[in-house]
Amino acid sequence: MSDKQNMNGKNYLRRLAGIKKTKSKNANKNYKRNKRQRILNKTNGKCYICGYDLIIEKMTIEHFIPVTKGGSNNISNLLPA
Repeated sequence: MSDKQNMNGKNYLRRLAGIKKTKSKNANKNYKRNKRQRILNKTNGKCYICGYDLIIEKMTIEHFIPVTKGGSNNISNLLPA
């Protein structure tokens, strides 16, 4: 069995079990720059946790209400960290 067939089998089993693939830690860096800038502007360029000035290229994006608790991916629920 090839790796591709094996991977498709794993995906099939995940779908059957209702398991979603988790995103990598760097997934939040894929937001477009203008969206990241709008999120950063919400806190005047500061980390919402500690208050330090942030650099847009190195900031991470956190959910105010976690997705697992019913939060969304709307900008209104995202904060820079």
